[in-house]
Amino acid sequence: VSSTIEIDLSYSKSTPGLSGGLPSMVGVASLELLQVALWPEFDRSEVLVIYRASLPSDISLPTSVDLPIPADVGEPNAVAIYGADGALLDAEYTRRVEGDWATITVETGVRGVWLEYYDALSMEEQERNFTFLWPGGMELGAFAYEIQQPAGVSEMKITPLGAGQFEEDGFFYYRRDLGPALASTDSSISMAYSKSSSALSIDLVSPGPSLVRPTTTRGGTPELSLWLPWVIGGFGLILLAIGGFYFLRLRCEEAIVQPRTRRKRSAREEAKDRREIDASPVFCHQCGLQAGVSDYFCRRCGTQLRQ
Repeated sequence: VSSTIEIDLSYSKSTPGLSGGLPSMVGVASLELLQVALWPEFDRSEVLVIYRASLPSDISLPTSVDLPIPADVGEPNAVAIYGADGALLDAEYTRRVEGDWATITVETGVRGVWLEYYDALSMEEQERNFTFLWPGGMELGAFAYEIQQPAGVSEMKITPLGAGQFEEDGFFYYRRDLGPALASTDSSISMAYSKSSSALSIDLVSPGPSLVRPTTTRGGTPELSLWLPWVIGGFGLILLAIGGFYFLRLRCEEAIVQPRTRRKRSAREEAKDRREIDASPVFCHQCGLQAGVSDYFCRRCGTQLRQ
């Protein structure tokens, strides 16, 4: 059973700190907003760290932005910029290592930049803990965090604590606005929780969480699986159009033929009715003699018969 860990946080992995030297920043000197998302045990047994950075509105574009990450995490998992429609597009970047830190330099023509990497999560039996460190180096107009509570965990201990709520993707998130930060100020965010299984969140929550990953801007041959439904759908519409044409044509032909058929049938019925009337017995209204079928005058008295 999951429970809150009421202990002082410890972290077995040596966290890069200012002792390793501030990473040198050669790009923009400030960010309007930096939101750091921490998703422990999301799709790996690590912490997915996401930077959502917004450049100042008065910045001249294109420009370059430097984002620091721990050197020992290696290459970032994804580096992207936001397209005109809000979609994430792969971005070119360079990585420069200085001591404990690596600086990721991104060339961008837009104000929104996305970066993600995986960092190790300390695990001792059922206990998990992690500390994120922002080393400073640039001014932040606003600094905020988002922490996704792993599936199957009832509570987390977070420092500094933020407000939590469930989202439509089925996860519980903690969020907090930490305010502005000076370039000379480092900041840390710590979290700890207890989890009895090694299951990943992405495998436990249905439907799956809505993590939008960047898509490449490079050209390529379209995949058949993407185009096949459209081809089949278009072919089906053509068949429906052809079927509708022949159906309407058949209805029109029936509308022309049916009145003629009804007129012929009515004529036969009228002829039959006349024959039935002619075959019924006729009597002279003067003398009462029964007349023949073809008689127009009474054979006895000569009176004209009433037909």
